[in-house]
Amino acid sequence: MLTRILANKRLLLVVWLLLFSLFQAVSARAVSVMPPVEVVGLFKDRAMLKFQGKTFLLRVGETAKNGTHLIHADAQSALVRFDDSEYRLTLSNRVRGRYKSVDKASISIMPDGLNQFRVRGSINQRSVNFLVDTGASVVAMSEIDASAMGVDYLSSNERGSVITASGEARSYFVVLDMLEVGGIRVPNVKAAVIVGSYPAEVLLGMSFLSKISMKNEHGVMILQQ
Repeated sequence: MLTRILANKRLLLVVWLLLFSLFQAVSARAVSVMPPVEVVGLFKDRAMLKFQGKTFLLRVGETAKNGTHLIHADAQSALVRFDDSEYRLTLSNRVRGRYKSVDKASISIMPDGLNQFRVRGSINQRSVNFLVDTGASVVAMSEIDASAMGVDYLSSNERGSVITASGEARSYFVVLDMLEVGGIRVPNVKAAVIVGSYPAEVLLGMSFLSKISMKNEHGVMILQQ
């Protein structure tokens, strides 16, 4: 009886060791075939990827030096091929399957056909289209846009004048309660409201940009809080 019990225990130990070895082998293989490729920017037919600390921009059909091939990309996700395997990636995950929480809000902006950077955002929770303008010392908008967004500029005691394409124009300086772009929220942003219809677009100037991190990588503007 004792001999039979010992034999059964040895059998269970052998089975357990075999299963553990198989699990280790499968885990090692899974890690080896999942490279640390991360998506940091998504656009139509393009994706900004990061591999081993270096970022690069790929267009659909292109292959990076590390072997990453971009099959499809849009504003929601990118489909890539790496080591003969395909992976669907979003801004919140990596190919290796490890979730990385976003510590800082950031947005990547592609240049348009005029090589200008435009982005959707909000002023005091009212939606607006911005034109990024590093040459503007403050956020600037026409009185038409200011009125549409409910900005009370007429009661401002700080006034001045600016030079526009049509000549000199009066302006009112205000402080915006909140300006948001791509999840980046900055309170108390100084802005100029210009009498008339200039500028045609709200200019995202340095009174906002100086309070965040801004860099250009491979022609893509990256804003980060």
